[in-house]
Amino acid sequence: MPTELLVDSSEIYGKNYGPIYRCPLGCGWVGCHPGTRKALGRIANRQLRLAKAAAHSAFDELWKRKAVRKGGSPRHYGAARKAGYAWLREQLGIDQSVCHIGFMNLPMCHRVMDLCSPYLRKR
Repeated sequence: MPTELLVDSSEIYGKNYGPIYRCPLGCGWVGCHPGTRKALGRIANRQLRLAKAAAHSAFDELWKRKAVRKGGSPRHYGAARKAGYAWLREQLGIDQSVCHIGFMNLPMCHRVMDLCSPYLRKR
């Protein structure tokens, strides 16, 4: 299996946003945390990037709603996010160390959206 390459993001975006990891076979890429070489998740093609964005959107909406219901202060947002990830880990049956949407594959992203969907309809 080829090793990903650490390259300048201008190779993908035409502008430098920092380093990214890119598959040498053109499978996809993933950005890095600002000021580091630590990947934000797994290398993703367009389909997986869109699925991760949709999963994040659905999941983030849930925990942010909870924070607002509790009062909406920064403390409430932190607690709601932490509780949301605990719920998600339990639902998915995965360890805390891998419970991050950036590391999920396509089926896991779809599972996150399926889990969140019933709650998002209850507005």
